Amino acid sequence: MTITVSRLRDLRLTVYSGEANLFGRVQRTAERLRDHVEQRMTPELDAGEGETAVAAHGRLRVLMDNHHFTRVQCTLVETALTCLVEELTVARNELHLALDDASACGYEVADDGSVTYPPVVGDADAAGYEGGRVTPVPSTQVGINPGAPLPPNPHIEEARRIANRVGEALRAAETADTAYAQALARLETSGGLSVTDAMWEDTGQDTSALAGAVGSLHAPEPPNGLSPQENRAWWDGLTTREKDFCLALHPAEIGALDGLPAEVRDMGNRAVLEVEQGRLGGLLAEHMAGRPGEDSEEWDQWNDESERLSGQLRGIEDIQARFEQTGVGGLPEAYLLGFSTEGDGRVIIANGNPDSADHTAVYVPGTSTDLTEINSDITRATQLWRESDSLTDGTVSTVMWYGYDAPDELTDAAYQDDARDAAPLLNGFLDGLTAAQGGAENSHTTVIGHSYGSTVIGAATQEAPVAADDIIAVGSPGMLVHKADDLGVGEEHVWSLAASVWDDPVPLAGILHGENDFGFDVERGFGGIPLPDFDFDLVPNVPSSEDFGATIMVTDSGHHGGYWDKDSESLMNQSRVIVGAYGDVVRE
Repeated sequence: MTITVSRLRDLRLTVYSGEANLFGRVQRTAERLRDHVEQRMTPELDAGEGETAVAAHGRLRVLMDNHHFTRVQCTLVETALTCLVEELTVARNELHLALDDASACGYEVADDGSVTYPPVVGDADAAGYEGGRVTPVPSTQVGINPGAPLPPNPHIEEARRIANRVGEALRAAETADTAYAQALARLETSGGLSVTDAMWEDTGQDTSALAGAVGSLHAPEPPNGLSPQENRAWWDGLTTREKDFCLALHPAEIGALDGLPAEVRDMGNRAVLEVEQGRLGGLLAEHMAGRPGEDSEEWDQWNDESERLSGQLRGIEDIQARFEQTGVGGLPEAYLLGFSTEGDGRVIIANGNPDSADHTAVYVPGTSTDLTEINSDITRATQLWRESDSLTDGTVSTVMWYGYDAPDELTDAAYQDDARDAAPLLNGFLDGLTAAQGGAENSHTTVIGHSYGSTVIGAATQEAPVAADDIIAVGSPGMLVHKADDLGVGEEHVWSLAASVWDDPVPLAGILHGENDFGFDVERGFGGIPLPDFDFDLVPNVPSSEDFGATIMVTDSGHHGGYWDKDSESLMNQSRVIVGAYGDVVRE
């Protein structure tokens, strides 16, 4: 649509702003309804059994998906319309100023932006003094040939300036109209009661397209490379509208930004989760359609990709299952503080809001952790919350932090490279919790590392002072330090859980290769068990060695992953540390 002077001058922007407000109201209503279904209706239904309850649960899941999809789509439409109104308002105001100046000079402005000026009285018949008309010059040509002689009629230069101002206003309005028309045209969906993978995948493309149209004029680009404290200051400095726009247009960046409130990160990451589920679902469907014969050369590669896509989708479903458990048995709301499907994936999920928790625990999983098998680690953090919450009148938040690239195999876990790479990421997250909480004094924080996760914690303490009050090493093969006091939280605040070498052999390699007082012969092995034939550089010591200096807690775990079994002494001891009930810890 060509933008003319009259069309822009008489434009009723209240129509567009009114529509934006309506979409905003629908968005907020959809968000409230989704929270109600997730936090009130679903937990009550989970108490039921039988086919009817299962069918009803499925319908509620569809309803939640619809509410979430409605929220995201309405947010995008509201953002597009609001930004369009703001840009057209600027263009229209500039036009009115130019028209007022033209009127004051006695000039007429045509619908195409051209300006007619009068002759100079008394010299109207002389060359160069007669009246005339000038048209807007493209901005790229303004100022060309400045050395040309000025015409005798002084109205010409003023008319030309006004015409160019009118032209700039019309071009700005037309640019905005075109960009937002294209973005809004993408924001179409179909009716019905089921949100499909294709619809969520298209939402991701819609978001990118709208972000390109809006640019940084309305939604400042999220910062990159700042500290968590600086991130929080940046966020707090935005207006409410700028925050809404940033969250709508840059959900992944906002969701990953350490230091921002948990509720904000959760909203961004949940949008990313749904879009990724749609994208992966589409890829898997396309992939399955090209299935080769099992005897073909392409079969192995095809099957590996099938398992990868299916596994990542399974991991997303495990995260969503945790959302649906909110309220069951008193379980608090879950907050998705980090999510990505790149590589092995990234998942950071909190039970309860850590921003306001009296006691916060961050659980760091170890070797072979990835998105496809994330459910066991989500369950461990959930078990920690249930047990810890039962021990205190204060509020508790337990966070499952899988925010790094864990070693895939045990042989890879013999090296510290992955831990060194993860250290700044863990420190950034912990510092971000402190920033969001308003200071280290506002929550008692415990960091728990399982297996190689304890190595990550050790590396983090060597990079910078770790933002934690207590450290618990569980089944640790080594933390890259000689003594507990080297971890920087005080020897009395370092705790260790390790089952016998027959139940949990992971600490054994560290014991045999490290500096300890057990006197084992590395070359001969231990009890006839030969040592692995690879280098091992996580030592010099392990937390389960008495000379390390950690407080060794009693454990009843029967295997490497049994430290979080329900009602176990291992789980209770960790929870006692989490809530600061140090005197109740059962020690060896």
